Amino acid sequence: MTDLFGSLLVDSLVPRWKHYALGTALFTWFVTAGLVLLAQPRIADVDSCDGWHMIVCWPLTHGTAGRWALAIGAGVVVVGTAALVNGLAPSLFATLAGANWPARAECWAAGRRRRHATRRAGLRTRFLDGKVYSKKTGSLRAQERWRHYPRVETEATRIGNTLAAAREHVLKAYGLNVAAVWGPLVTAMPDAARIRLAEHSNNVYLRTQQLLFALLTPLWLLIAVTAEWAWPSRLIVAGVLLLVSAVSIVFAWHRVCAMAEEYADHMEDLVMVYRRDLYAASGLGMPKTTAEERVIAEQLGRWLLNHRTTALPLTWSPPP
Repeated sequence: MTDLFGSLLVDSLVPRWKHYALGTALFTWFVTAGLVLLAQPRIADVDSCDGWHMIVCWPLTHGTAGRWALAIGAGVVVVGTAALVNGLAPSLFATLAGANWPARAECWAAGRRRRHATRRAGLRTRFLDGKVYSKKTGSLRAQERWRHYPRVETEATRIGNTLAAAREHVLKAYGLNVAAVWGPLVTAMPDAARIRLAEHSNNVYLRTQQLLFALLTPLWLLIAVTAEWAWPSRLIVAGVLLLVSAVSIVFAWHRVCAMAEEYADHMEDLVMVYRRDLYAASGLGMPKTTAEERVIAEQLGRWLLNHRTTALPLTWSPPP
């Protein structure tokens, strides 16, 4: 179910192509080109065009046509990188949510679940079992983190726990299986709500793309190691680049988690406000009590999960 809901989270109202990936791709390749020029100062020397130096030397020795070819080639690389990151972002997010992991990683995932369960218990004790906030026993941040943990079974990743907690909150409050009703619920929302939802989806998508670019930064270490410098200089530069890469990856990871938590909170708000529109649009009628709503919500969830093969007791309102 995490796989399904993770895909819905990233792809909801978000087109595959996002232009802002071009800026990040351009910056990444600009820094890479600068590092290459610093590490290989003779790369643009037309008198020593041999090996892979021909990639730069050939355009410089063929006048305007060569420069155009270099510019077009650079543009293709930037656009191709942005397109690749756009295509990989949904799969990366699903993986970060704990989906599509190989069977051989199950032991490691089980250990991660136990560690998250221990962390959840520790957070719980810091604010009076989650019932009352107290400055003496915990912090508001601890309470917020604990709220993004499921109460029953933890997942292997922070994002997986955030999604599981959101599903659990909605199911406990209204009886709705949010993974099953999410598509119809989005359809029943007004345009203004879908626009806000798209903005939150864009934030998750953007941060996931930035994480992908951050994962490419360790490749800069190869440039430093193969540079035409003395080994002490190579090691110093490689150490600095390693530190920059580690900071970039950790920062990008925490931003993805933060955006996923914001989206999950917004999703819960949307269900709270617009679930009546879902009931009306589905022809199930308006519930009069909380117990009646749970019955209707469970009927709708089962119907959607059973691929609409069962009968539903519909109640259509008369036209105005």
